[in-house]
Amino acid sequence: MPAPYEKTVQVSAESGQSNHFPIPFIYRGQLKRILVKQLDGVLAGYVFDIFNSKQPMQDFSLSSMSGADAEQPPDNEAFKVLPTQAVASGHATYENFTETGDGYDFKNVDSTTANPARFLYLHLNPAGTGTKNFQVTLVGKPPL
Repeated sequence: MPAPYEKTVQVSAESGQSNHFPIPFIYRGQLKRILVKQLDGVLAGYVFDIFNSKQPMQDFSLSSMSGADAEQPPDNEAFKVLPTQAVASGHATYENFTETGDGYDFKNVDSTTANPARFLYLHLNPAGTGTKNFQVTLVGKPPL
């Protein structure tokens, strides 16, 4: 059985904005543990998503598009690894740990067989004001 893969990163996120971070990770498997911890600032809560593609991170300007050939923005729901998670005001930490059974299956859809993209993508939206620092740990189980 392959050993679990663990990655911990620290990110700085501006409150009141959607902040996007690529996290180096295995390109497919099961996400078994997710830990997001606010390290400083007022605990005003936050919302986050984890995606299996960089497409939701791209800037699509609908006002500049016209005609049938205009590129349409992606349906972000299709790229979510797990449902949107919210941490209430007054709390610093979100943790989801699957010790037994299945975690959240994922495969980076930006990958090809010859060139696998080894990232998951975090979208983090802190409430309140100012810049806040977070520690994010992801643990995944590669496929057999």
